[in-house]
Amino acid sequence: MLLEPAPAANQGHVRRRPWVAYTAVAAAVTVLYLAGPLNYGPVFNLLGASAAVAILAGTRLHRPAAAVAWYFIAAGQLLFVSGDVLAYNYERLFGGELPFPSVADPLYLAMYPCLMAGLAVLLRRRNSAGDRAGLIDAAVVAIGVGTLSWAYLMAPYAHDSTLSLGAKLTALAYPVMDVLLLGVAVRLMTGASDRGRSVHLVAAGLFALLVTDALYGWAGLHGGYETGGLLDGGWIAFYVLLGAAALHPSMRQMSERAPAPGGGLTRRRLVLFACTALLAPGVQLVRGVLDQPREPVINVAAGLLFLLVLARMAGLLRVQEALTEEALRRRFEARLASLVRHATDVVSILDRDGRLAYVSPSVARLLGRPADELTGRPLDAVVHPDDVETVRRTLRLVGRDAPASFEYRVLHADGSWRHVETLATNLEEDEAVDGIVLNTRDVSERKAFEGRLAHQAFHDVLTDLPNRELFRDRVEQALARRRRVGTRLAVLFLDLDDFKTVNDSLGHAAGDLLLQEVAARLGC
Repeated sequence: MLLEPAPAANQGHVRRRPWVAYTAVAAAVTVLYLAGPLNYGPVFNLLGASAAVAILAGTRLHRPAAAVAWYFIAAGQLLFVSGDVLAYNYERLFGGELPFPSVADPLYLAMYPCLMAGLAVLLRRRNSAGDRAGLIDAAVVAIGVGTLSWAYLMAPYAHDSTLSLGAKLTALAYPVMDVLLLGVAVRLMTGASDRGRSVHLVAAGLFALLVTDALYGWAGLHGGYETGGLLDGGWIAFYVLLGAAALHPSMRQMSERAPAPGGGLTRRRLVLFACTALLAPGVQLVRGVLDQPREPVINVAAGLLFLLVLARMAGLLRVQEALTEEALRRRFEARLASLVRHATDVVSILDRDGRLAYVSPSVARLLGRPADELTGRPLDAVVHPDDVETVRRTLRLVGRDAPASFEYRVLHADGSWRHVETLATNLEEDEAVDGIVLNTRDVSERKAFEGRLAHQAFHDVLTDLPNRELFRDRVEQALARRRRVGTRLAVLFLDLDDFKTVNDSLGHAAGDLLLQEVAARLGC
């Protein structure tokens, strides 16, 4: 019995099971940890370590192009968990209460460079071209949020004279790292369009980390922090979301090339940009209303934000100008193509080998042949044999600043010959053309009309025999030839006997018929 392969949808569901199972189990353990039954330090550490294992497993399972990025992220997770292990077991390992700073802080802080390095690798892989607008947006968000962080998280530590230099630097390092991580994260999230679910999981995990770190810093300034509380849930969310992102199949898309950024502002991006750009002046305004001390750092941040906004607006103007020029260029090209396509004249380009490199579609009306049938063929293939030498000689004499006009005959699809007039312009020095441009029009009707006029001028209307003008011309030519080569000349005069009697007795109509019959017999 043969088993049919599972549908693609079921296969996709099977591939998604690892991240779903991991998230579900981690969520259940987290609930038990926060509720109390499993509220132990080793459980918290186990959840953190599971994220590093999940990242390594997802990298091995999905084999992304930038696996090193996920290795950096996994290393950061392990460093953070190692810091937690030391912090939770400090009293048992070293005796006494956990000081600040402690041996755990370097491990905690080492997580941020690893995490930023991983995100930077993904960013570099996704956006190989420079994105000045994305960098400015990320800088605006980082400086805006950094201003808020300085005012309420960093400045109290910076101005606290009771802290040692090491304690100050360590206390300031955490929010500074958070701000830097925020800038890299924003740059990654705004650097591409369709990124899949993994990038959203990473974004949610980083948001959980940054918010939890901010609340932890605030708690440290206003009463302290107790392990096992809701803040632990924020860090667990950071762990689990990054692990789930690595297990999800779309994690491969985070290291795939993204389309070149356009530099414009989407509505969501504009709201984020505007809100964060107003944070520095907003914080300074609030501090002024509350009569709080002014912070020079905030003034500097406000100035930087102003300059960045100006740079962003200048970039938008350049993008708009470029888009306008591109739209005008495309409109002009479309209009030109439409004019060429529907023009009566045939526009063609003759390359240096005498072949038709381009023929406009209007050739179908002139020769009854599609343009692709003539493209690549030599011009001589459709020129009348008697006119080939004339065409070649004229084209050889066409100068760049001296277009030439000439007439010749070309072969129609029905086997007939059409008279055409061509204006040839030498544009071989123009890189966009690199050939001789031929503007050709059908003059068959004009040539036929000219032929009829010439025939009428030298032939009798009634008998269609040569008239006196043609007789005089031929006699003059014969006399000139007689003087030149000495040939003999004779003139024969033919008269119709009693022609007047026919006209008088039978009428002029009968006389005309008689003349036409005589002319027909003479023509035989």
